[in-house]
Amino acid sequence: MAAVQRRRRGGGRQPQGGHVYVMTNAAMPGLVKIGMTGRDPRLRVRELSQVSGVPTPFRLHYAVEVTDRGKVERRVHRLLARHRVNRRREFFRLEPGEAQRLVAGAVEGHYRRDLTLFRLGLRLALGALLILGLREASGRVELPPWAHQDMLVTYLVPVLAVWLMALAPPWPAWRRLSP
Repeated sequence: MAAVQRRRRGGGRQPQGGHVYVMTNAAMPGLVKIGMTGRDPRLRVRELSQVSGVPTPFRLHYAVEVTDRGKVERRVHRLLARHRVNRRREFFRLEPGEAQRLVAGAVEGHYRRDLTLFRLGLRLALGALLILGLREASGRVELPPWAHQDMLVTYLVPVLAVWLMALAPPWPAWRRLSP
């Protein structure tokens, strides 16, 4: 039971890149399908059009490439919960343009939060280095022999740089895929 709950919340899993998409179907007027795929969304359109038993093919309106497709899709679905037709399906009662705007906003918010965490980590790391350097220069703190300034630059700065790169969002953070 705990594993199922953890899987639903996304705990204990590695982020998987892919696309979040907005599709429509002429047989379902007023509805959009908002989902995710790890492949090219155009392949997903073809797949859904052949298997789903609908009389007309799906049409891709918008797709965006993301680094964590599951997290972004869950965020979008939460934002659009009141528009959802069936909580077990990915169909929402929205116009395609409005769905595209909301998906793009959710993606932007997702990466803006990651960038904020990165900037905070950078400020903390640089602040710690500055304080340590100032205290050593003023004689308030005596560093052990292995931790002199040249050693700090040689060892601590690269470690901090690797740590900050791990926090950094990928660049470009997102990319629109034209249908």
